[in-house]
Amino acid sequence: MKILLVNPNSSALITKTLSHAVTPLQSETLQIEVVCCPDAPSAIVSSYDELKAGLSVTDLLLRKEANFDAAVIGCFADPGLRAVRELIQKPVAGLYESSAIFAKFSGRKYSIIASGDESDISPWLGSVRNLGDTENLASIRYIGSTVEAAVTASDAQICKVIEQCRKKDGADAVILGCAAFAGRGKQLTKVSGLPIIDGICESVKMAEMIRTGTTCFADSHYIVQKDENFDGMAAAAKETGIRAILCRATQNMKYHPDVPGEAIENTKTALEKSEACIKKYHKTANGRIRVGVEPITPIDCNAETIQGLFALAEKYDTLFQCHAAETIGELSIVKNEHKMGIMEYLHSLNVLSGFVK
Repeated sequence: MKILLVNPNSSALITKTLSHAVTPLQSETLQIEVVCCPDAPSAIVSSYDELKAGLSVTDLLLRKEANFDAAVIGCFADPGLRAVRELIQKPVAGLYESSAIFAKFSGRKYSIIASGDESDISPWLGSVRNLGDTENLASIRYIGSTVEAAVTASDAQICKVIEQCRKKDGADAVILGCAAFAGRGKQLTKVSGLPIIDGICESVKMAEMIRTGTTCFADSHYIVQKDENFDGMAAAAKETGIRAILCRATQNMKYHPDVPGEAIENTKTALEKSEACIKKYHKTANGRIRVGVEPITPIDCNAETIQGLFALAEKYDTLFQCHAAETIGELSIVKNEHKMGIMEYLHSLNVLSGFVK
């Protein structure tokens, strides 16, 4: 598959930044070409810039449509996105639209960090409103630089603003709302401890999924995250129109010292919260969203919890998902404690049936 990533401005530095960001995504089956619009403004900082850039993007993609399978517009204003979708037959993803969808997988509220200053807030509010995400927006903040200067902004400088988004605004995730930040989401996620989205991987994956006909995804919500994150995953699935199988992963035994204490819950809490998720979201969005239950592995939950979760799956006619026989260590633990193999152990608990995947 070939994806064309279009930088809607004429900045060579931003084009280079985008090219560097997509390098880890390239493979034998996925080629990403990065191009700029030479007749567009060097930065998109006004409504006029956005309009001119949108026309440039539209013209470029119309001319090159035969040469790519899908396209990504590499600017958070998503200039020309709607026009291009009207005129070409290939899937087209925008950085902001894709980022917002993925941000809602991490929780109810997200913040946006822009490159400029307070004058950027009003245009961003318009973009958020157009996407229908007003209730999901925690805040819009900025680092006070030009677009090109944002390329060299330090992690410390950005993390300072991220902390404001987290502590003052209650953000569950942060979108780096400028192409100058391309490729920095993963590193800043590690540094800050909060999901940070730069939009590159997200928009490429959106374009790839649409082009290849992906219509369903399965995800597990780990309880070490906020309970509200499950709401975010369901909201994102509802908005995108994709089918989703969502499971609330459960753990009440600690076999590994690296497992955080907050990930452990008792059987009663696990069953109550799992059932609450099923009641709230199972078979919603015209049946596109299905909610299952999940003891993470046979060694992460005790027998009572595994059997209780299976009973919920039977009660609500839904999925019982469990990662079984993944490692030699897991097999060894089950054999030592129960004197049988993993599948034999699950069979002894009467949890192997058509519900099990």
